[in-house]
Amino acid sequence: MIRLPRGNTVRENIDLTKVDLPEALKTLRQGRFTGYLLFDLSGASSVFVLCQGKMIETLYEDSKCSLAARLGLERTFQEVQKHGGRLNIYRLSTDLAGQLPVVLGGNALLLGEALQGINIKAILTRMSREKRSGCLRIYSDQRVALIFYKDGRPLGFFHDGCGELATDADLSTSVARDKGARLDVLVPAEGILFDQVDLMDDAEAMLS
Repeated sequence: MIRLPRGNTVRENIDLTKVDLPEALKTLRQGRFTGYLLFDLSGASSVFVLCQGKMIETLYEDSKCSLAARLGLERTFQEVQKHGGRLNIYRLSTDLAGQLPVVLGGNALLLGEALQGINIKAILTRMSREKRSGCLRIYSDQRVALIFYKDGRPLGFFHDGCGELATDADLSTSVARDKGARLDVLVPAEGILFDQVDLMDDAEAMLS
C-alpha cells in the first residue's frame, strides 16, 4: 500500500477505461504540471510524481512486489491495459513535489514501527545530530503525515489536503495519537540524484 497524503485535488476517481493515457500525459507535460497521479488498480496501486512536467519518480506496489522508475511505469501500464482502474490527480508545489522521491524510492531506516513506546523526540534529535536528510512518515489506517528533513534541519510537513510544505506540526502530532499509528524513517538511496530524473520520455515510448 502506497501511503501519501492527498495534495490539492484536481480530479478523483477517474475511470481509466475512459482515459486516453498518452494524451493525458502529454497534456500534463506541456502544461508543466506539478503534483502526483495515484492509480488504484486491481490488487495494486501506483504513483507517478511530476515536477514542472517532468516525471521524477514512479512506484508500483502489489502484494508480491514493489517496482520503481521504468519498471514501475511498465507494470502500471500493463495493469491499466488489462484491468483498468481508477485515477486520482493531486496538485503540489514544486518544493513539495521535489521531496516525494525520497518517500517513494528511499531507503528505510525504520519501517512500520508501532509508535506506542517510541520516543519520537529522540528520533528527531538524532536526525538533527547526524545531519540527516529524508522523511518521517507517521500514519494510521485513516491518515498520513510526512515530516521532511534536509541536513538535519526540518523543512516542513505534508498533510492531507495541503499542496505545499506546511510549518504547522499539529496534524502530525494528532496522527501520532491515532490508534495503531506507525512510523517509517526514510532516507535518500545512496548514489541517486532524484532531481536529474525524467521518466516522461520512457512513459510516452511505452504508450506509443
